[in-house]
Amino acid sequence: MRPAASVAIALLLFATAGSGQQPSDPLPSSTLPLRLVGVLRDTLTPARSAGLIQCTYPQQRSPAWLFRIGERACDVAEVREVLADAVVVRNLLTNRIELLTLPKDDTAAAPPVPSQNEAPVEPKPEARPGPIVQPATADVVTIELRREMLDHYLANLPEVLTSALATPRYAAGGSGPRAVEGYEVSRIRPGGIVEQLGLQDGDVLLDVDGQKLDSLAAVMGLLGQAQALSGAKMTVLRNGRRTTFVFSVR
Repeated sequence: MRPAASVAIALLLFATAGSGQQPSDPLPSSTLPLRLVGVLRDTLTPARSAGLIQCTYPQQRSPAWLFRIGERACDVAEVREVLADAVVVRNLLTNRIELLTLPKDDTAAAPPVPSQNEAPVEPKPEARPGPIVQPATADVVTIELRREMLDHYLANLPEVLTSALATPRYAAGGSGPRAVEGYEVSRIRPGGIVEQLGLQDGDVLLDVDGQKLDSLAAVMGLLGQAQALSGAKMTVLRNGRRTTFVFSVR
């Protein structure tokens, strides 16, 4: 598996957003050479949240990296707060508080309006190979990912990260801090990549390649190791039953 494909798989597994509060006073949009690709928000401990930020200078196609609160992004901004669909940063060049927002989804462009003498033109669907999902057994699902699809989503990360909402699921009981059991998937966008992978609302992602997803740090650590992955197996809890999703690339 190519490094790019491994990174894409990790991002597909964690199409994560949050449920934070927007600031009461609107902040100016940042003009820094940064692009917010996604957010990873720990609703129980917001200080552990992070933004997936791409440095657009000097290369537009540079990889995106996770920056936690208090860390410097691309040496031009300091992450101050992670919101549901934005990140508050301090511009290190001007010492001004600014807002990095997720790009708006402009993929649904309006079709051209035909003239009176022309028949309506139906928009042609984009030809994009999707994953092949096959239930191998009652407890195992195999997913074959095409390289063309991975390349597309790697180049369009916002499309991946807005295809579903993943929030921490906490264990019940106990008097101390609640432990994270995994990440529950919800608000799956119809036709999006998360739905294509066979995931359903209410599924809980428990581990990837045996590494438990018991904290945001574990998720970020897995993303950091993504380039070394040679394959991917994910354990999903669905209706109280564990299912293993096995990913391969061709």
